[in-house]
Amino acid sequence: MITKYPKNDKREVAQETLNKEEEAALIQVTFHNAIEEFSNKKKELNISEKVFNKSLDEINIEKDKLEMIIDDFDRMVIFSRTDLYGVITHASEAFCRVSGYSLEELMGQSHNIVRHPDTPYTLFREIWNSLKAGQPLSAELKNLNKNGDTYWVKSHFKCDYDLEGNIVGYSAVREEITDKKQLEALTESLEDRYHILELKAKEANKHREESIQYASLIQGALIPDNNSLRQFFNDFFVIWHPKDVVGGDIYLFEPIQTDNECLLMVIDCTGHGVPGALVTMLAKAVERQIIEQIMRDKDKVISPAEILATFNCNMKQLLKQHSKDSISNVGFDGGILYYNKSEQIIKYAGAETPLFYIENDKVQVIKGSRHSIGYKNSNADFVFSEHTLAVKAGMKFFLTTDGYIDQNGGEKGFCFGKRRFQHLLGSYQQESMADLQELFLYKLVKYQGEYERNDDITLIGLEI
Repeated sequence: MITKYPKNDKREVAQETLNKEEEAALIQVTFHNAIEEFSNKKKELNISEKVFNKSLDEINIEKDKLEMIIDDFDRMVIFSRTDLYGVITHASEAFCRVSGYSLEELMGQSHNIVRHPDTPYTLFREIWNSLKAGQPLSAELKNLNKNGDTYWVKSHFKCDYDLEGNIVGYSAVREEITDKKQLEALTESLEDRYHILELKAKEANKHREESIQYASLIQGALIPDNNSLRQFFNDFFVIWHPKDVVGGDIYLFEPIQTDNECLLMVIDCTGHGVPGALVTMLAKAVERQIIEQIMRDKDKVISPAEILATFNCNMKQLLKQHSKDSISNVGFDGGILYYNKSEQIIKYAGAETPLFYIENDKVQVIKGSRHSIGYKNSNADFVFSEHTLAVKAGMKFFLTTDGYIDQNGGEKGFCFGKRRFQHLLGSYQQESMADLQELFLYKLVKYQGEYERNDDITLIGLEI
């Protein structure tokens, strides 16, 4: 119920005044609230603007990075794109650089503008068939640049699609491999040349081996028939083992003057193999001259020392080794044994080569002269020592080159040595010559072990 007062009533005036004050207060509160809300909204807008500006800056930074990547890609990567008919629609700066064409010259041209005529058509047909089927592939292609020079690329092809998944063109990234292909071509050429040289070398080796085998036959023909030894000695053995197919060791046996006299020569020439074998031929030639002189003079007294002296002079003369300035310097060591069966005597002379013999169960040694045959430093007038022995049945003689004695082996790789050799002679002197031959071979192989053979080996055993 509303109480009404007269218009001039003081209470009515007071009530109106109170209502107006309350309304003003409400308006003021509402205004302040609106201002505060507006201020908050403004702050929110400022924050959003800052966030937006920050995101925009980040987007611009990423955009710049992407542009740099695209620019680097364009400069560094050999890239091209074509339509469905192989017409160039884009080419990178690197593609232009390697092909020699400008972008304007390439645009609208068929991609075979850089095709090399050596590239087989079947390869391009394979590429097109794969791309039309939506299959990416890679291939090495030989191209021509604008100047007509060849360059090689390894291309990686793929299809380009629109938003609906339809093929709209093709693109390819390439890696230049010109240096690699040139290296491959050079390698192939070198391999071909190596193969040719290898075939020639095999052919040359075949001829050489055939020649060496033939030389071995010739050298073998110079070796005496061992049956001739049976006419003079009760028993014997011969070990003649060249280190190679041919060797520098040789032994010569000659019946002379009467049926009761003979000469045995064991010769160790310089080196082994082919060089040593050549010197043995010279030694054989000199030996034939010496034997012919002996056979012409039936009354001549045979002297092994004189024969060594003759070898010494003739070898120096044949090889022109009279002075220290001579080009060659070859010769030999060796020993010469003369046996007179009727007189039962043996004469021996050696050049750096001893003669071992067994008498009364004791091993004896006749040392050779300390002088080699035919070398530049050999004295042409040297007089070799000669030893004469009275022999009897059962005595055994052993003549060897240094190949056996100097063979390395054992635990420390030392030479077999003369002392060990003499010990073998003493320990097995009662054995037959055949058994001694097997023992000497066995002991040498066992001592040598895994060491390489040093030299040719010649060892001859004789029993009176």
